[in-house]
Formats: sequence, C-alpha cells, structure tokens
Amino acid sequence: MYTIYRKRFTIHKIFYLLFANMMVVSCVFAQESTTSAESTLPAPVKMTAQEDHRRMMELLNITSIRPGRNGMNPQAENYANYDESKANPYPDLPDPLVLKNGDKVTTAEMWWKQRRPEIVEDFDREIYGRVPKDTPGVNWEVTNTTRDTNGVVPTITKQLTGHVDNSSYPLITVDIRLSLTTPANAAGPVYRLLGKKDMGTTEFPPIETTLIDGDVACRQHSGMHTDGPNWPTFLTFAGRYIKGLPVPATSTQSNKKPAQ
Repeated sequence: MYTIYRKRFTIHKIFYLLFANMMVVSCVFAQESTTSAESTLPAPVKMTAQEDHRRMMELLNITSIRPGRNGMNPQAENYANYDESKANPYPDLPDPLVLKNGDKVTTAEMWWKQRRPEIVEDFDREIYGRVPKDTPGVNWEVTNTTRDTNGVVPTITKQLTGHVDNSSYPLITVDIRLSLTTPANAAGPVYRLLGKKDMGTTEFPPIETTLIDGDVACRQHSGMHTDGPNWPTFLTFAGRYIKGLPVPATSTQSNKKPAQ
C-alpha cells in the first residue's frame, strides 16, 4: 500500500512540475513575443513645436501661411474690417431643407438619406476636416464627479479621461482629459444624448422629491443649506455604481414622481 501511494505521489509531483514548467515557458514566450513585436516598431519621433509645424506643412504641401488680419494699418491689404455693412460677404445662406439639385426636402427619409449627408459633407470639407478611416477608439473613464452651482443653478461636473487605443503602436500612450458640466436638475437631454437614463421628468421636482432611478440623481430638501437630509438618498444612488458601499437603512429606495 505504501509503495502504491508513493508511486501515485511521484506521478502527481512529476505532472505538477511539468505543468508548472509549461506555464513558466508560456509566460516567458508571451513576454518575449510582446517585447519582440515592440522592438520591431520605430522609436517615437521627438520634435520641437517648430519642427512638427514644418513637417506638417511639408506633408500638406503648404509653402506659406496666409497672414492674419492687420488691425493697426488701414492701408494694409489684410486690414481688419470694422464696417458692419461689409461684415457678411455671404448674406444668403443655403436653405437647410433644399437639396443641392434644387429639390425640396418633403420627408424624413429625404432628410436622413439625402440632405443631411450633403450638410455633413460641407462641414467635413469646409470646417472640421476629414476623419481618417483608421481612427483609433477611445475608452472614456469618469475619474471625478463634483457638485457645484453656476450662479443659482445646481450643476454636476465630471472629470473624464479618454484612453486612446494604442494597440497599433504601444510605445506611445495618449490620454484625453475632458471636463463635462451639466445642469443637475435639467440634464435629461444631455444624458439621453450620451445614451444614459435621465431623471424621467422635465419639470423641476418639488421640495423633498427623490429622483434616483436614472444615471443622474436629484433631491432638494427644505430648510437651511446642509447636506444632512440628502446624504442617505445619494448613498443609495451611489451604491449602484460603487460595489460594497453601505446603504443607509433610512434612505429612500424608490422615486417619488413630481405631480404633473
């Protein structure tokens, strides 16, 4: 019996060592493959602002840049215009509901399939510029959220960081920082535009009304300025996003919709 047990132990030990060695070899191979792939990439180019500017002009075949307006010399060819009668050289803007061939937009389908693409093309060509076909994706992350007021209007400000996909060139990390401020009590259209759920009402909620079912919360209490009456409600709201956050027993679990 002892001999059989010892043989089984030896076989298990050999299997364990083989498995462990395979894992180590796999990890080392993966690291070497990653390092090897990155080593074949060209090193990042470091340029001054002037060098980068000159390189961009060469790529775009631009030999010189048109000078800005001269606000000091009225005899200069590029003198800034202060005459309101000459301020708009294009007083007749194109009708947004007329196609370039002169046909009027009469249906929603014509707008989405014909006229809107024409306007987008004008903006791409004349204002914004073209978007490259292989534009890397951006993964947005909310790093901080604060509540404040703009005048007398309550606001919510979110600090976001956009991590650009650098899988095609891992030697460079690009992060985009963005500050987004929205009205705390009228953020419905903004949140719906971002694909989020709003408060469910366009009316300013009455005092002591709790709205926490959406991705933006609202509750205004009566009395003096203090966060005391509201913090249990907002802990309940935050508990949906922060795992392990203790939810107060006194917090309001359901919304009270304002009277219509």
